[in-house]
Amino acid sequence: MDQTHRQDPELFHFTCCSLVDELLQLRPAHLLARSTPAPWTQS
Repeated sequence: MDQTHRQDPELFHFTCCSLVDELLQLRPAHLLARSTPAPWTQS
């Protein structure tokens, strides 16, 4: 029982880190897409 309780936080931390890494990799693209004005807005 103790081993399972010790492994669960590690797995949870690993999954969180992997999700954060994916978000960090996707975020720059979204920021660039938002920071650059749309072509039809430029006159």
